[in-house]
Amino acid sequence: MNILVFGAENKIGKHLIKQAIQQGHYVTAFLPSQYLPDIVPFPNLSVHAGDTLNYEAVEEAMQGQEIVIEALMQESPRSVALITESTFNIIKAMRVNKVKRIVMLSQVGAADSLRQGPFFYRLGMYFSAKSKSVLPDKTIREAYVQKSGLEWTIVRSVNITNSKKFKKELDVSTSPAISLRKASVAGSSLVWFLLNTAIHNNYINRIIGISDK
Repeated sequence: MNILVFGAENKIGKHLIKQAIQQGHYVTAFLPSQYLPDIVPFPNLSVHAGDTLNYEAVEEAMQGQEIVIEALMQESPRSVALITESTFNIIKAMRVNKVKRIVMLSQVGAADSLRQGPFFYRLGMYFSAKSKSVLPDKTIREAYVQKSGLEWTIVRSVNITNSKKFKKELDVSTSPAISLRKASVAGSSLVWFLLNTAIHNNYINRIIGISDK
């Protein structure tokens, strides 16, 4: 399948590219031009350098795609409001190009989901000024996706770690009132879940919380 990855410059995006190509898919990595030296070339990988705030660049990259995985993170050098605008451009380009499937990475704590995090996760969020600053943005982005008319899935993760302990069995919660078991999830496991969910059309038009089991 043809998969377009936004946020290809961050760790999750890089792992998405690698796993998708290993599974035999064709991947387009969309990222700011300053991150081009960080991308490892792979067969079946196309790189589109551009800014997600530039609708024309997003629309050009969208042509011929079948799946979009949106893994934009506030750690990149852009403000919260600009990330929200980027999601708007992605959705608009998907509609124009008749691309139906999108999986968006969000965070436990967006909208009404803070109770979905276990105690120590909620405690960490309470003391984290950075987390508090990005949650309103994630809530707005989730609302954009839900109202898009696309075949969407929103995956809310707890803290993402660099653990190499890859697990396919993860704790998945479909209700913001049901707490996840762990305060973290291995990045490699999260990437597998995002990709598997996108390709197999799992959890269409649903919001999922995820953590290690």
